[in-house]
Amino acid sequence: MGFDPVTFAKIKKISIDSNADGYIDYANQAGNADKLDGKDASDFLSIDSFKDLKEDNGYIKFPTGLIMQWGKVYVNNTTSYQEIPVNFTIEFPNKCLNVFASIYEGSGVDNDYIKCITRIANITTKGCVVCITDISGASGDVGFFWFAIGY
Repeated sequence: MGFDPVTFAKIKKISIDSNADGYIDYANQAGNADKLDGKDASDFLSIDSFKDLKEDNGYIKFPTGLIMQWGKVYVNNTTSYQEIPVNFTIEFPNKCLNVFASIYEGSGVDNDYIKCITRIANITTKGCVVCITDISGASGDVGFFWFAIGY
């Protein structure tokens, strides 16, 4: 079944003049140009609805209340196991839902490394503890990134 312009014109109430130019008589139904689906343009989100801090340790707050935070922690120790406290950039008003961490080694790092992040513990609205093992000569540009989500 193909496209039938005559049927389309009847359904959409299109008038076709003698020059075969069509027009749609919906101008009266369109209403205010600032409305979409009955809502004012001011009801939609603006960029000002999002609060953020775009830094190495930062966050973004969504208008719904969801907050994502991130940061970087440097490690300067040669112990085989360490529990490192992480303070979130801002406190979650209600709850921290999850925290992720990943190992970071900067440029020029030869024998300095963190072998494993074993666990993330003591998660609160203000921070957590990241447990790392097999730290070898960690000094300088060695550490981990963290990412937390909550509301």
